Amino acid sequence: MITAQDSIRFQHEIDNYISNDIHFMSFAETRLNVCHKLTTYQIEQSMMQILPNSKIFLHNTPGFTPKSAYQPGGIAAAFHGRLQGRYVTTTRDDHGRWIAQVFKGAKHTLRVYTFYRVNPKAGKADISAWMQQKRSLQQVNIDSDPRKQSVSDILDELQKHQRNGDYIILMGDLNESVNGREKSNKKLEEIGLVNVMKNRLNTTTLPRTHKRGSQAIDHIWISASLLKSVRACGYAPFDFAGNS
Repeated sequence: MITAQDSIRFQHEIDNYISNDIHFMSFAETRLNVCHKLTTYQIEQSMMQILPNSKIFLHNTPGFTPKSAYQPGGIAAAFHGRLQGRYVTTTRDDHGRWIAQVFKGAKHTLRVYTFYRVNPKAGKADISAWMQQKRSLQQVNIDSDPRKQSVSDILDELQKHQRNGDYIILMGDLNESVNGREKSNKKLEEIGLVNVMKNRLNTTTLPRTHKRGSQAIDHIWISASLLKSVRACGYAPFDFAGNS
């Protein structure tokens, strides 16, 4: 998680990733307001100080007050190294739910998604990520639950590019376990994606990914054709990076 006005911690996390030879970094639930210019500048400059030739992209639901550095929800993605030469473009969901980096290989196009799915509606929290996305969706005449709508929309997005032969990597804070009652993991598997940790560990009982939780709510899915390219996978300890 990237937190507002915490660029020192952010740099520490990036250092940890680099030392482990990680070239692409996906951050779900950043809680950053991309309209707050100082915060955006601090994060971008923090990245550039460590990796001058890197790229970082921030995104969140539009319409939040630009006076606050903090904004619930949000995603970010960054990459460096050899990926630079394959990079084509970045696409953003209109409602701030995901971003995708597009890389072009010799034969195939790879789309890497960072996805944040909101928690269920919480009382009268007017600035919650759920409420922000609800208002954003209503502006385009969609009045369904943002949590359900996000899964429906990301499935449509992924299948559109699968039909074009693109490979997919989807990294996300789903706020749902593999066996969740909403069956989001099952829906992603039905369109041909593979849950990497479920596949590697050969179980649906995955280690918890939130310090105060009991199950894995953060996941990575990939096109089945990419499985042979997975050399290693695992979980970082709490407070190293990610959910804490």
